[in-house]
Amino acid sequence: MDLLFTVYILASAPYGTLYCGHTDDLARRIWQHKEEHFRGFTRRYGVHRLVWYENGDSREGALIRERQIKKWNRAWKIRLIEAMNPGWLDLYGTLNCWLAFWLNAPLPLTPAKAGTQAERGFVSRSAVANPTASRSGRPRLGPRLRRDARSFGSR
Repeated sequence: MDLLFTVYILASAPYGTLYCGHTDDLARRIWQHKEEHFRGFTRRYGVHRLVWYENGDSREGALIRERQIKKWNRAWKIRLIEAMNPGWLDLYGTLNCWLAFWLNAPLPLTPAKAGTQAERGFVSRSAVANPTASRSGRPRLGPRLRRDARSFGSR
């Protein structure tokens, strides 16, 4: 059985505190966050809502992707989340359906933009490729978001 390595983002609420991590068992790891099994950031700030995740084939790739996302500014992370999950819903309840999808098992309801995993590395669940991503891997920002991102640190 091939392991899927997942990079994920948790939020305390829509547009709330964000946490990025990676794991090889997403359902178990999110359950641990929700049950507050470990002392740390997610327990202290109540960050329990799974709002975004991405699967890959290697632990090293997941770690690199996690570090890449952690370096992004907040506006880029929010844009990434909203591309997949515009309502900021807790995706924890959908994990069993996605597991069946990745194992090519029949689903009672097929997601609108299910797609297939691309041949290369990580792929967003919302589409085979992220059309809003630039060559650097960062989401493209419109003029307003760029202005807000630049002025964010000076407030």
